[in-house]
Amino acid sequence: VHIMQQGFDERLSRRALYGPGIYFTTDACKARQFCDKADSCIIIARVLLGHPFLAKGPMHSVDRPPLVDGTDAIPHDSTIATPGI
Repeated sequence: VHIMQQGFDERLSRRALYGPGIYFTTDACKARQFCDKADSCIIIARVLLGHPFLAKGPMHSVDRPPLVDGTDAIPHDSTIATPGI
């Protein structure tokens, strides 16, 4: 209910397998795994990823996606986890 009233807020993120942030999935069964309460709901959203980084494993120690190859200071806009990891 809070998301519906206030929007997504990455400051409230508790899980950080790929760094702090808001996590989305294309699979409803994956989303359900992260529901905390029996009365939780799944929100369907269209998400723009910008220039994403493809992660090949967990990234616990990062605060944001890594820099784009060939640039000195431009980070990727988002992170996509390789399926199956």
